This record gives sequence, C-alpha cells and structure tokens, in this order.
Amino acid sequence: MKHKICIIGQGYVGLTLTAAMTRSGYDVLGIENDSEKLADLQKGVPPFRETGLKETIQTHQKLGRLRFHRSLRDADIADRSVYIISVGSPLNERGVPDKSALRSAITSVARVLEPEDTVIVRSTISVGTSRELLELLTRESTLSIPEELYYLHAPERTVQGDALAEIQNLPQVVGGYDEKSVDRGAEVFSKTADVIIEIDSLEGAEMIKLFDNTYRDMNIAIGNAFGEIARHHGLDGQRMVKLANTGYDRNKIMQPGAGVGGGCLPKDPYLLINSIEDAETDVLDAVTDFIGVARDINESMPDAVCGLIERSLSATGRSNARVRSLVFGVAFKGRPRTNDIRNTPAEPIIDLLSERGPVDAFDPQVEPEKIESLGANPVSVDDDLTSVFEAETYDLLVIANNNPSFENIDLYRAKNAMAERPILVDGWGLLPQTTIRQLDFHHEVVGGTSSQF
Repeated sequence: MKHKICIIGQGYVGLTLTAAMTRSGYDVLGIENDSEKLADLQKGVPPFRETGLKETIQTHQKLGRLRFHRSLRDADIADRSVYIISVGSPLNERGVPDKSALRSAITSVARVLEPEDTVIVRSTISVGTSRELLELLTRESTLSIPEELYYLHAPERTVQGDALAEIQNLPQVVGGYDEKSVDRGAEVFSKTADVIIEIDSLEGAEMIKLFDNTYRDMNIAIGNAFGEIARHHGLDGQRMVKLANTGYDRNKIMQPGAGVGGGCLPKDPYLLINSIEDAETDVLDAVTDFIGVARDINESMPDAVCGLIERSLSATGRSNARVRSLVFGVAFKGRPRTNDIRNTPAEPIIDLLSERGPVDAFDPQVEPEKIESLGANPVSVDDDLTSVFEAETYDLLVIANNNPSFENIDLYRAKNAMAERPILVDGWGLLPQTTIRQLDFHHEVVGGTSSQF
C-alpha cells in the first residue's frame, strides 16, 4: 500500500521526520500553525540547523512531494492516509506536562479520519498518554475505533545535529494499540528506518523513549558528581574520569561539563517521574528521588560554573570591578553541532556576567539574533578564531559548550591580548591545562583543579 503522510507539528521532532520520510520516497504534507515558521518553511528555510535538512526540504519541495500548510482545514488532505502527531508537551511550572497541543492535534485529526487511516503519536510523552489520547480520538471521531483505525506510538530517538542519519540508522520503536496497528506502523516506517522494534503496547513504546533519555541524563549526572567529588579533594576530575575509563571497558563515565540543555534531557526524566507519581511503594519513592537527584545535579552545573567565575574574580582582585567578558559556546551543546539554545547552560552564565559588565559571545553555529536574545553581544569571527581577542580587551573567557572548534584558540596570542591577570573558565576541560598554567592564566575548569596567580 502506498501511503501519503501528514505530519502535524514542524518542530525538531516533526520536521526532521518530515525530511526523512520525504527523502525515503513518501509524499509528505507538513502542518505548522506558527505563521512565521510556516512562511520560512514554505520558502525552504528550516527554523534550526541540522545536517542535510535544508537541502532535503528544498529538493523535495521542487519535486512537488513536500508542502507545508497552517492547518488541516487549509490543506488538501483527501489523499492522506497516515497522520503523525509531533507537537510538543512542555512542562509547566509544577513540572507537569502541558498536553493542550496534543489534545488539539488529536481533535483536529479525529474530524478528518477515514476508515483504514493510521494515527501515529510521535511526541515524547509520559507513560499512558497515548491511551489517554486514544480515548479523546474515539470521542471526537465518527469512526468505530479501533476497528476502523490503526493507532500507535512511534517515538523519536535521535540526537540533535545528526537526526536525519539517525532516523535511518537507529532502530525505530513501534508500539501499537493492537497487533494490526503494530504491523501497520512497521510497514510505514520500514522505508525510513533500517530496523524496526515492534512492541505490543502503547505504554511500552512510551517507556522505552523515556528510559533512553533518563538513562543518558543520569549518566551525565554521575560524571558531573564524580568531577565535583574529585575537585573537593583537590584532584583533577576531568583527568580522573579519563583514567578511570582507560583500558577498562566496563566504565563509560561521562566527562564533567557545564550543564545539560536542549529540549529533551531537561524534560524527559520529569515525564518518567510523572508516570509514577502515584507510586505507593518505598522502592518507587526511592526511584523517583533517584531520578530527581540526577536532574538536580545537572541543573546545578551552570551554577557551579558561575561559582568558578565568582571565585576567579575574587582571586584576581576584581570582586567589585566591572569586567569585559567573552563567552565561547552559546548552543546547548557543541557535539554534534547545533544552533539550539533551549535550556542552554550559557544563559545563566551570561546573566551573571552581564551584572559585572559587557558580555560578548560567539558560537559558530548560532545566529546573532539568538545570541542577542540571551543578553550578549554577538561577535563575528573569521577563520582565525583567536583574532576576536585582538578586537577587544577581555578580562575573562568562559568556554560554555564543547564545540571542538574552541580547541583551536592560540592561547599565547589570547593571553597577550587580554587584560592583566586574565581569567579562563573552561566548562568542559577542552583546553590543555599545562599550557594554560605555563601562560599564567587564572584558570578554573569544571570538575578540575584551579591554577591561580
């Protein structure tokens, strides 16, 4: 059967799938209700950077196999048979997912469904949400559900910066309401993903996605915790972690870092916690605390960087002085590269520095307007990264993400161009500490030791 696809929601989850599916041969209609974003998409301009994304969109728009509309009402959907829900469910101030966009999308789909259509929920959601949405779909549709419909959850599992390749290469989890829905989901995704993992429940598919990201978040927290423990004992936690992993395959300890950002890891552990909020056993209470403590550690890491900055300013006699600062790394991560600034550790760092004086910032992936939105002045850099130090006299440099291009700083030139008693705060242990000490920087590194005048 030759399906034509409609994907509702063109954020990170929806748009990367839109591109992957059209690239694999599907005719795809993308629905996006944000007028500004829609206008750009219709011109072939995606709202974020992703390897191959812009080229794929523009190519298939020209081929007539990809188009974007504001709503199902505005689009010709007579030939659509598969509807994929990819809208967000952000957390509110109480850490509870806001499902209003999901409910709105399901309601709009319910009103256009025909017998034998397929509805796929792709949004990352707490366990039980797909079944809750199915109940809404049943109330709003004139179809006999599930008899006349295929319904499943097929979560996104990609890493930002390499999403199109990973949609193809990573196993696609498909969890259906019933066996025929699982089979339909496997059929739909067989053109897009090399491997399909079939799950016999909606809840199982939801849970696997939350396990994925919670596991990663907790692993990052362990690396950050070990770094802070080593630092407490006057040891270089960055080096200790590397040595603990060396030649010992059982260990895959993450390196300490300045924080965890993006749209997934800061949210998904809370979705898992939300799924067991009615826990009535001591073990599940402990599990909730366990996941929550890992989140607390990762959320505290930008504050740890700010503490290192304050310590450096005090140690160099600048406690009450105005300083000029430079921040390298504004996206929430540097590997794989992205221009996403959601929940970026750079934001609280820039906030602190802004209280002390002007802040310039550079990230090779991030647009100037995004840098300005965080309160920093964007600076342009040519092929010579170190030239930025020769345009202004900086007191302080902060490395806020792990973009590998920052390893290309000529530290000798940078030191000579900076103010007296220059400060370097390395949030990721990117730069060679021995060289930095030899150059007499005041140097602080997350999870590492400090070098002072």
